[in-house]
Amino acid sequence: MKQNISDGIDLLDAFVQKINLIDPAPYVTFVISNENKRLSIIGGSSNSLNIIHITITEKLGVLKDGECSIKAEFFKQFAKKARTLDTITLLFDYDNVNKYPILAATELVHGDQGRYCQSFEAHQPHIEYYRQLSQKQSFEIQPRHCHEIIHIKNKYKDFKGIYINAEQQTVRVINGDDVLVYDCPETLIDFPTTVYLTGDTVRTLNRMNTCSPSKTLSLYAEQEQVLLSSPTGHFSSLNNIPDQINANITAVQDSEICFIAENGILIQNELNILNSKLNEIKNTNTGFLYFSKCYLYILATGSTIKTIAKLKTEIASQFNEELLYQFTLTHIKGINSNESSLIKANYNKTNIPKITMTIYKTADNTRKLEIKHSKSGILKTIPIEKDNNSENIERIKDIIQLDEKFKEKAKLAENTQLELLDDDGM
Repeated sequence: MKQNISDGIDLLDAFVQKINLIDPAPYVTFVISNENKRLSIIGGSSNSLNIIHITITEKLGVLKDGECSIKAEFFKQFAKKARTLDTITLLFDYDNVNKYPILAATELVHGDQGRYCQSFEAHQPHIEYYRQLSQKQSFEIQPRHCHEIIHIKNKYKDFKGIYINAEQQTVRVINGDDVLVYDCPETLIDFPTTVYLTGDTVRTLNRMNTCSPSKTLSLYAEQEQVLLSSPTGHFSSLNNIPDQINANITAVQDSEICFIAENGILIQNELNILNSKLNEIKNTNTGFLYFSKCYLYILATGSTIKTIAKLKTEIASQFNEELLYQFTLTHIKGINSNESSLIKANYNKTNIPKITMTIYKTADNTRKLEIKHSKSGILKTIPIEKDNNSENIERIKDIIQLDEKFKEKAKLAENTQLELLDDDGM
């Protein structure tokens, strides 16, 4: 039997890669239907099965309707040689002894050696899974959904998975050890369900989106499994939401502080300056966040140099006390929007981006600072420590008072200059 189908090539590769040779049931199962001109192949792991459909386009002998299984190790080795660029060739035959067909390794048929595998009665859990597929309720995923998910994956070097919350309209991305939180991009606002997709599942999604003739996929999600389906195949993966995601959701819900800065450009500029302009500050490698009433102060100090920026809140937690936190400056190095630098972007007074700073406790009782851009999501998530040292708090207050004092002097000097200009003008 030959199958001429360029669309199915990548799915065959994905199917073979997911065959688990150490599974308790290391089999690959075939379902043959001459009426539908289709061969369905089932395999993978017992708790995560996959199916591909191959259209029968050329018969080399009589391929009987029915179901059978072979050892997975033979198919995994054989399938690598079963196709050319646009053809999948599967050779079956029957003998006078066995009810089930023999499968041949085609690359050896033309030589002096042959490799053959006798099939046997179909592994029933595979057949049951195959028959239950039509009963599963699924959601349609549009091409724009697939493209956005793949785009997000490609933005992150250490991408491990994505959690889409359709109800809350948020996206959480695991990038290495960090959990990055976004508002849903416009192309995902109508995503049909809440689901976690592993990095491997997103790679499969990419392949299936490329191979699907209709370009529309179906998604079925339950507590422990995600199933992606197209006319050419069905691929499943475990859907266990990682502890990182659950801990992040809980932590942000129980956040210690949530501060939204009106001027995102100012806050990003200040954080970048701490790391790039002043060597004395860089050498201390320590920054401070001080929250008081409706203001956030970003500070750093050296032996002779002090820097401070004051930001007014738009919406914030109610600060019932003055709160001081310390963080390592190098952790915020290069804090730019994932799409472009806030500083270089063309914003006007009506669309200045906002920065949300959330401090929360993690499961191990440490604290994290999450810095989020209103348009393109998380900029950074870094460790941060609460500083309850009264001497440090007083020292920070002294810097704030110094800052206010010099601002008053600056205003007075500006007014004096204006008065002198008025006198000269007269």
